[in-house]
Amino acid sequence: MQGSLQVGPADGSERYLSFGGETEHPEPGEISFIDGAGNAHARRWTHRQSGLSAVRDATSQVLIVCEALHPSAAADMPRLLAAIAGVLRDIWSAPARTAILSAQAPVFEVAAAHDGRRRLS
Repeated sequence: MQGSLQVGPADGSERYLSFGGETEHPEPGEISFIDGAGNAHARRWTHRQSGLSAVRDATSQVLIVCEALHPSAAADMPRLLAAIAGVLRDIWSAPARTAILSAQAPVFEVAAAHDGRRRLS
């Protein structure tokens, strides 16, 4: 991921690397996770993950995005985040930081492995 990651409608110029290695472009208006360099890391909300953001043997950091719009989401999301953080801690011995983004708190900053801080908004 290069720079900040934003969730929003694509303009069609973004680059998406498929798992097969082909470069595609999201349709204009398609909700995508787009970084500061114009790479689409997920398309159609999170239905299609990019080959650029796939977890591999050399991966040292991951960003797990959970979304919910159902009526009990406000109560369910904290429990889901706690469960994921618990598995990462107990099974993988990996520390986890969690946050719930909203219109009032739209940014989650993380330390980047190589070049400063990154923002998810």
